[in-house]
Amino acid sequence: MGSGAQLHVIGIYQAALGADGTRSVQVRVTRAGSSVLVLSAYTATTWNVKVEPGANVERIIVNGYHAQKVSAPAGVPVEIRSYEQTQNYVGPFAYEWPAYKSTQLVNAAEDLVERNLSSFRGCYEAASFEIGEPGTLRPENTVSTASDPVVPRGCEQLTTESAYCMTLNYNTPTVVGLDSGRTCAGVPSKLSSLYDVSSLAWNGNYLYGCIHDRGLARISLVDGSTDIAPIACQAVTSYRNGLLTLLDYDGTNTSVLNTPVQFDSFRNAARHVTSCTLNNRPHASRMAAGGDRGYFAWHSTDSIETFALNRTESPQTIKLEGYSGWIMGMDATEDGRLLILGNNPELLSFNSTTGVALGKKALPFRANGLICKTRSATVIP
Repeated sequence: MGSGAQLHVIGIYQAALGADGTRSVQVRVTRAGSSVLVLSAYTATTWNVKVEPGANVERIIVNGYHAQKVSAPAGVPVEIRSYEQTQNYVGPFAYEWPAYKSTQLVNAAEDLVERNLSSFRGCYEAASFEIGEPGTLRPENTVSTASDPVVPRGCEQLTTESAYCMTLNYNTPTVVGLDSGRTCAGVPSKLSSLYDVSSLAWNGNYLYGCIHDRGLARISLVDGSTDIAPIACQAVTSYRNGLLTLLDYDGTNTSVLNTPVQFDSFRNAARHVTSCTLNNRPHASRMAAGGDRGYFAWHSTDSIETFALNRTESPQTIKLEGYSGWIMGMDATEDGRLLILGNNPELLSFNSTTGVALGKKALPFRANGLICKTRSATVIP
């Protein structure tokens, strides 16, 4: 292999269905110099590789679960690694970037060919790709340094209520006033995969949520732009000006499942630099923090598990009075309320120590994810 060979990875779930009833992908290589291609698909796929003058492909490696075929120029070595054909595939079948599964695929490809990644291309279903000369990179998103939660523009009136919450209406961050029940929509996120986010963090101008198979998303409340830290997580909440995440199984390491981990910043989360790992591992998929207490719940339940986050303590159970159902989101406020987002849709309030029901408000949309802020901290007895 030439010393300057570039590594290009293409990932799909499936190839587009052609008029002849077969699924194939055309890969056209126009980028000058030598390249190694790693082509990855979950479903049975035929890869048709064409190399233009001035370009050179030194090696093609195909990653798949179902059987893969390759049509390539004469003399190009082709290595098939699919589960059905060899029981030995390269890595996860990933197609989104950034995402922790894509990171795992790229890491495996880099180790296999001993080259650093030059480019990644991917989508769920595709008919063709071109590996050409790289274009100009867009400027990175402007990063806010604000730490206190900032509501979207036009929603400031709701901050005068005793407490106000941020939730998601499909992909739109929305503020809810707990006194009036009024709502105010912000700028829609550019992500369409936020419907299964159950827990939120809210620091400065950003919401944070865990997206299945991708990672920890940072959503700008100013313009809806999104960045993703490729870590496998089930839930996230705000804690001590940072982020407390509940880790998920990433396909390689079961020991991290349900481990609460603290990151001082989103940047540290993207770099996998933790500041603290807690000892307790709750059986949970939803999470909130109120002061130095953590609250954890399964997706459908009548009970909440709680324990101290700043010291070793055995978990306690809070029984929710009169409620057993889906937990679409939850948070604990400084004034002693445990807020549960139900599936009806409705926002229910309980005493965060006893679980006694305090009231509920109907919502005009099916919401998911919840993070709240109190204007004052008058404690509920």
